[in-house]
Amino acid sequence: MFRLFFILSLSLVVMSGNSQTVIGTTSHPEATANHNQRKIVRDSLDNVYVIYSDSVGAGCGIFGVVYDRNSDQWSAPLEMLAGKNPTIAISKIGRIFLVFESQTDTSAIYYSASDDFSAWSQPQRLSDSGTCAVLPVADVDSLGNLNVFWIEHETANSDKLKYCRMQSDTVQLFSTILERDTIRDVAVANNLSYVGIELFYALEFNNDSILFFRSSDKMQTTELVYAAKGHSPCITFNQIFGEMPDAGSSVRLLYIDNTGDLTEVDASSPLFDDVHSATSPIGSVDEICIDNMAPPIGFSFLYQKNNKFYHGFSYGIYFNWISALDSIESNPIHPTIAYKHFNFYYVDYVWMEDNGSGYNVFHKRDAKHVWVGTEDHEVGKGFSITGSPNPFSDILTIRVQTDKPESIPEVKVFDSASRLVKILAPEMLAAGDYSFQWNGENLNGNKVSTGVYVIICTNAENRTARKVVFAGAY
Repeated sequence: MFRLFFILSLSLVVMSGNSQTVIGTTSHPEATANHNQRKIVRDSLDNVYVIYSDSVGAGCGIFGVVYDRNSDQWSAPLEMLAGKNPTIAISKIGRIFLVFESQTDTSAIYYSASDDFSAWSQPQRLSDSGTCAVLPVADVDSLGNLNVFWIEHETANSDKLKYCRMQSDTVQLFSTILERDTIRDVAVANNLSYVGIELFYALEFNNDSILFFRSSDKMQTTELVYAAKGHSPCITFNQIFGEMPDAGSSVRLLYIDNTGDLTEVDASSPLFDDVHSATSPIGSVDEICIDNMAPPIGFSFLYQKNNKFYHGFSYGIYFNWISALDSIESNPIHPTIAYKHFNFYYVDYVWMEDNGSGYNVFHKRDAKHVWVGTEDHEVGKGFSITGSPNPFSDILTIRVQTDKPESIPEVKVFDSASRLVKILAPEMLAAGDYSFQWNGENLNGNKVSTGVYVIICTNAENRTARKVVFAGAY
């Protein structure tokens, strides 16, 4: 009885989410706008924090809502600070940072911090006086340094990319990174697992030109990683999880090229100089934002096209397949996605929809992978994958049927830390029809812990993933 209760409880935990909720209303048409200005974060307890802008009298205010995981409830919206176009970041220990624009016509960039999302420090101005500063973005490294970038309009034909590093509410470094005629967009990412101080940033400037940079010394020096023609750059960066603690790290850079197609760039440590790129199989998109990455499995991202947006999962540039996991088709605008804290199972995102008199702000939690079962509803990838029983405690049997009989599929099992657990041996039943079995053992022949595991199936140039619950031996 206890074993049955445990299996049911575990299944309920990992199957939670996948429902959209109105968490606030706003009259501001860009309440969650700017794809690199993250409006949502999670803490280590999986509580969710969301910010957005709303009109307050003749001005604008920054509002916040909190999802408490223990009570399974969203808080009422709380007006936190006066300002607009905010971005939110969170440290490893759960300190929350807001960086935002002032309400003045010649906007300035301000910083505030909180330990509880309700009491905020006195806002500090970061940008130069006498300039118009816009579009702040921020992330936090393993030492708690808050890395902030923004754009300052100097003259009609001169923009500067500005940088500030904050530590314990104090400015540690303030500098001008570069100057261009026009800077339109900026992105930043520290390591998702709060490992090291490595920092990646990107900017879009002039006639749809993009530069991706890296710094490993707190912005004392920078190195160019990649240059391209396009717009809307965004970044995800994480450890390569493996058996060895020094397995390294990997960064993914997404942007929309000059033909409108989504392009993915792949670079890995130690030097990030072996860079590869490929056009995504989903083709043209209108807008993108990127979730956290679990190397070597892949990452979730949102893409918008034809007044709809979709939750996709990329397995990397070497595979010609993107799993489409969800879609929002009710004229959504300005989607934004959570980056930290890292969550292996789920993606959290928010967006806006016109309600006739203003806008509703929605939140949704999606699973990054679907369950393996007796049917495969994901068509078009060139093979099917099914499996049972799920959950299992003895033997899981997986069947893969391919459209290319000459291609032998590969099936691997990964744990929730994205570490390789087992490579399964194929048994050919007929041409293009294969069976795989997993008895819950790892590469060393030991039984794995009870929990959720991800099955990665690769066939020729395509790859997909499925989840399974190992319930442990009776």
